[in-house]
Amino acid sequence: MKEESQIISIEVEDKPGVMARISSLFNRRGFNIASMTVANTNIPGRSVFTMTVSGDEQILEQIRKQCQKLIHVIKVEKLNQDSSVVAEFALVMLKNTPKIDKLILANQSKFNIQVYTVTEEHLVMGVTNEPEKIDEFMELLEEDSIERFIRSGKMALDLSLKNN
Repeated sequence: MKEESQIISIEVEDKPGVMARISSLFNRRGFNIASMTVANTNIPGRSVFTMTVSGDEQILEQIRKQCQKLIHVIKVEKLNQDSSVVAEFALVMLKNTPKIDKLILANQSKFNIQVYTVTEEHLVMGVTNEPEKIDEFMELLEEDSIERFIRSGKMALDLSLKNN
């Protein structure tokens, strides 16, 4: 069977131990999580795990069904990337050079770059965009100019109008 990457949204009650139960399920079954973010929702007392996982369709369906059975899980959905907005956030610390300044100024609006801190030695910026756009921006940087780098993992919001 063909391996694919899939984004799963798991809406949960904000209760102690929910993250441990979800990660334990993945660990026991030998499922790999490529990225995971957890955030509050507009509904008080609820959070959403957005997870990117890989496997064939049968395994991915098994993951979704087993997550749905966990205590405090409200809803598990496979997100269709064509009908969802998918974004990541990256924080990047760069060596502050004239070349880096020019690169950031030239690409600030294209990649949605926000500069947070500038010192003589370093520049810290954030990039909020589609994962592929962050990859594209990172390829523009010279590897030796990157001091530190961290990404949030994918967050996704389904645009289809579904009842909660």
